Amino acid sequence: MIKNPNLAQISKRLREAFRSRPLTAWGIAVFSFCLILSFAVDPWLTPWIKSQVSENQSVYWRTITDFGRAGTYIVGSLICFIIFALLALRDPDRTSRFRVGARNSLYVFLTLVSSGIAINLMKFVIGRQRPKAMFENDFYGLIPFNTHHAMNSFPSGHSQTIWALAMALIFLFPRFAPLCIVVAILIALSRVVLTVHFLSDAIAGAFVAIVAAVLLKRYYLDKAPADSLTGISAADAKIERFGISFTRWFAEIRSHRPIVEAPAEGDTPASGNTKNIPIRRKSTHEESSQ
Repeated sequence: MIKNPNLAQISKRLREAFRSRPLTAWGIAVFSFCLILSFAVDPWLTPWIKSQVSENQSVYWRTITDFGRAGTYIVGSLICFIIFALLALRDPDRTSRFRVGARNSLYVFLTLVSSGIAINLMKFVIGRQRPKAMFENDFYGLIPFNTHHAMNSFPSGHSQTIWALAMALIFLFPRFAPLCIVVAILIALSRVVLTVHFLSDAIAGAFVAIVAAVLLKRYYLDKAPADSLTGISAADAKIERFGISFTRWFAEIRSHRPIVEAPAEGDTPASGNTKNIPIRRKSTHEESSQ
């Protein structure tokens, strides 16, 4: 068997590239694969799926796809960060689990937001028409630099959202990796089954999310100090100052409760009802001073 030295050299360089710059190499591979899909698979696969999926089946897939909406996860992770941060500020242990929870919540939030910004920029620049245009207008192509909803198919936002959440949770809780992967695949696949996205859209959205999760873990979460709330010293200082100010303000509010003196004998309120009026009895010292 004769070996081609050129092919062997190319294979060796590819292996070296994947070892030295795995994300770059995988990025080139994935988007090359998506390009092939967009020419060879998407134009016939999407109409075929539409012809096979009934309306009753679509109801179930719509329920699944709703779990890919970004708003709930972004707001939820931000609320978790605020709760953990407030609990951490009340805890004297600067390496407490509350600080870990705050950093982890912020990591999930940043993964969702950063990957979301990236895919929305890609949607605008690429301007790929959604499958609906192919069904209604027999058009399949790109109209770059377009903000219209019908022209932002690539990549899929739902796929990006659920894979960003899944990968962040996999890094934080590795034992739940199989469950996270299955859920992420189902939700990303729902976009293709409902023919609101092409297969290449879902794959690209997932890859962008995975890259964001990996980079943020490597350069943010893994390098954050153990006693940090956010992993950023300047942000920690501002939050600490805000926490002290908020605690003092809240304590001051609690110390200034409204006081109603006990009515003199024979005096009754105009309404004639004294049930719900808080009364503070005068102390012996107050009575003697009068």
